[in-house]
Amino acid sequence: ECMANLQAGKKRRVTRAPRERLGVKLMLLLAAFVPVGGASATDAKARDTLRAVVADEAKQGFSGAVLVTRGDEVLLDMGVGAVAGTEMAPSSRFWIASAGKQFTSAAILRCAERGLLTLDSPLADLLPDVPADKRAITVRQLLSYTSGLPQSEAGEIVASATEAIAAILALPLEAQPGEKFIYANGNYILAAALVEQVSGMPFADFMRQEIFDPAGLRDSGQVT
Repeated sequence: ECMANLQAGKKRRVTRAPRERLGVKLMLLLAAFVPVGGASATDAKARDTLRAVVADEAKQGFSGAVLVTRGDEVLLDMGVGAVAGTEMAPSSRFWIASAGKQFTSAAILRCAERGLLTLDSPLADLLPDVPADKRAITVRQLLSYTSGLPQSEAGEIVASATEAIAAILALPLEAQPGEKFIYANGNYILAAALVEQVSGMPFADFMRQEIFDPAGLRDSGQVT
């Protein structure tokens, strides 16, 4: 069993092609280096070959962190190039964009476990001053993108969480709650606001205490 994990910096102006090409190359090489008998010699050759492939891709524009494992064995763990003037290392941290939404979902479920809300709680029961057309939107609908909220940057270009909530709630609905799927980031901004509202804690602190620390995620956190 093989696993190749690539992380590339957000601000590096390269297409997806170098990352995808490198991923394919590493997986094919791992399949070729299946140890039979003299594992140590085979693994040494695999490490040298993998490192050479990564170095070649770096010359073609790839930068980031590369981790290659086979089972529990680490064959390669290295940083390549620089992102925004910062040299990459195996421990470099990266902005993960919408992949962070799964953690917001986990935080909501943690609040539900603690009895602070339910997935079918309406916004009117959890947030103050919710407009009439959005009072019936449920937590479940936020998480499943069925709230009816439109995709907009309204909640992403303001200075505070309070302004973000107000901006999102002021948007006209694109559909009635529960009517259809609409991918809109505002759903998860409101979900994070709900975590703060019902827990009485800043979102970053709640995530650290309830999600990251228990899971041993020492290098995960919120960028402010």
